Amino acid sequence: MAGSTVVLLCGPAGSGKSTYARALERAGAVRLSYDQEYWERGYRGPHPVPHELAREVKGALDRRLEDALHAAIPEIVLDYSFSTRAMREEYRATAARFGAATRLVHVTAPVEVLVQRVAARSGAHADDAVLDGATVRAYTEGFEAPGPDEEHEVVRTG
Repeated sequence: MAGSTVVLLCGPAGSGKSTYARALERAGAVRLSYDQEYWERGYRGPHPVPHELAREVKGALDRRLEDALHAAIPEIVLDYSFSTRAMREEYRATAARFGAATRLVHVTAPVEVLVQRVAARSGAHADDAVLDGATVRAYTEGFEAPGPDEEHEVVRTG
C-alpha cells in the first residue's frame, strides 16, 4: 500500500488545474476529476451542479481514490478545487490511512484572467464546464488559499 503520492490540485475555476492534471496524467498519473465524472454521467448543465449529483460523484470518486491507494498506484492526481482547508485535511487523512504521501499544488491566476477563461468556455467537453462570471467571482471570493503552515507549491498560470 505504501508508495503512492496523492497530488491535491487547489485553485478556483479557470486557474489551470485541469491542464496541469492532464500533464501529470500523460506522465502516468491516475487522474480523478469531478468535471470528468459529471460529464461521464451526462451532466451538461451549468455549475454549481445539483447537490444530489455532487454528493453521488464525491462518493464515487472517494471509492476510486481508495481503490487506487489500495492498489498502490504511484501517483494519483485529484483535479478538484480543494477550496477549503477542511477539504484538504480530509484528503490528507485519507492518503495517510493508506501510507501515501500528499503533494499540495496551488494553481492560481488573477481573478480577471479566471473570469475571462471561464467566459470563453462553451461546454464542449468535460474540462470546459460553464460557469457565469458571478459564480466564478463567488468561488474566488470564497476560496481559502493554503496558508504558510500548509506545505505547498504555487503554479501561476496568468
